[in-house]
Amino acid sequence: MGARGTTPRKRLGDWDAGAPYVKDTVYQAPSDGFVVAQSNGNGNTVGYTDSFTPPTTLRQSNFGSPGTISSISLPVKKGEYWEVARLVGGTTTTIFWIPLEP
Repeated sequence: MGARGTTPRKRLGDWDAGAPYVKDTVYQAPSDGFVVAQSNGNGNTVGYTDSFTPPTTLRQSNFGSPGTISSISLPVKKGEYWEVARLVGGTTTTIFWIPLEP
């Protein structure tokens, strides 16, 4: 590390506009970044991330009630695996990835 102010800082990149992400599917992070998931209606949305595939460490959980939108967000390290799951209910879950860039 250099003197204060000389260490390169990471910034948020562009939201991934690639293929849609799907709940109950394992992904590997191409860089450090964040996963954001929104679910409609009743049920528990959870996010896992770690170095195992499938990931086993619960990092975030949110229970939504009928007629509401619930969300979770979790940081993910480059190379680690992540998964968003819906434990109860068959409602729509939308998942987004945003990378950190140097």
